[in-house]
Amino acid sequence: MFGLALIEVLVVLALPVLVIGGIVVFAMRTLGVGGDKRVAGAAPVSELEQRTARLEEALEATQAQLERLAEGQEFTNKLLSERREK
Repeated sequence: MFGLALIEVLVVLALPVLVIGGIVVFAMRTLGVGGDKRVAGAAPVSELEQRTARLEEALEATQAQLERLAEGQEFTNKLLSERREK
């Protein structure tokens, strides 16, 4: 029984780490960090504005998903603590 509870706790802790890692990788790729360094010329302002708008939308969507994950983690922690009290 203790082994199962430990696995549940590890899953609850690993999920946010994986999500945040994915966000970091996405942001790095979107911003061009760590990729090939093209210096052919500066992008037009309108293109940069479009990319910025897409990045903002992606971050807002990610924020909403992280809030849902946090709520789920709080619920799971509540259930686990109630189970331990019984």
